[in-house]
Amino acid sequence: YIYGGGIMAGIRMHGKDPSESVRERIVEWERTVVKPMQYEVFVIMFEPDTDVFDGQGVDAALRAENNRQILRVVSLLQEHPNARALIEGNANPVIGTRIEEEQSLVPLSIRRAAAIVRIFEMHGISRNRLVMFGEGGSRPVVPLEDRENWRHNRRVEIRVLW
Repeated sequence: YIYGGGIMAGIRMHGKDPSESVRERIVEWERTVVKPMQYEVFVIMFEPDTDVFDGQGVDAALRAENNRQILRVVSLLQEHPNARALIEGNANPVIGTRIEEEQSLVPLSIRRAAAIVRIFEMHGISRNRLVMFGEGGSRPVVPLEDRENWRHNRRVEIRVLW
């Protein structure tokens, strides 16, 4: 796990619970958020094998949707000063091996989450309100056999809690 500047980053391997530190941080947040807790989930899609979500490899409609989602999250975080964001990077498993997961997918998913964190920081969102981690390829939404829709696995999920 990587700690620093208020950001807590780490990985969660398939079949394992998140670290105690991440769980403790979430419980701490629940105490500071007005009840009942509300949340909203946003998804940002990425180019294959990169941490780029708004480059030339992303079609114009998806690029616009990604930017709309990011601005909506920024707006929510600005409207709700006690709100927090969990930023979860994901990657697409291609061959489904442990080596692929550890050497490629986990680092890629962390870079994807970090790219989103940097955007939030540029909009003035404090690092203390963010937790990021990389899931690697452990949470695909599209199975390995469905090559046509693999793009859905190349994502960052942002859960805003307020």
